[in-house]
Amino acid sequence: CIGLTYKVGSYFPGMSLLAEDKLWAAAGLVNDANSRLSSLLVIGKPGSGKTAFLRDASCQLAKRMQSKRVTVVDTYNDLAGADIESNHSIGNAKKCWVRDIQSQAAQVMQASRSHHPDVLVVDELLTPSDVKAVSTLIGRGVTVVAGISAANLPALAENAIFCSILGLTKPHG
Repeated sequence: CIGLTYKVGSYFPGMSLLAEDKLWAAAGLVNDANSRLSSLLVIGKPGSGKTAFLRDASCQLAKRMQSKRVTVVDTYNDLAGADIESNHSIGNAKKCWVRDIQSQAAQVMQASRSHHPDVLVVDELLTPSDVKAVSTLIGRGVTVVAGISAANLPALAENAIFCSILGLTKPHG
């Protein structure tokens, strides 16, 4: 008996524009200093559309920020596909492959050194090393747009691994 799992990513052009104000504020495309964000964290349960949102956000940011660099770290090939050439759904954003999940944090740092992104998109933060890597880049002025699986914001704040990405020193719960 042979089993086969085939996953097809959803692509909804314009989906990320539902949060357009937050997306542009994170990318520094808003002139209002009160609206400026340093990064954007997309929180949701598995299957809630985080990856579809990030896929379109990559495309929209690459279109809107033509003079800036948008780089996608694609651990599961869910954002940009598994082909050598990136899927059209991320627009002109550059894609960085990740060999395995354990090397995602190292690849985030490598993407920063190799591509000098203005915006780095990461599909899913999974480990303390991932959180530390993106936090380091945020500290260096790189805008990070990332997804993370959690039922809601309070659930994320209670998680010892991920509470630091919210600026918390210890879990709240």
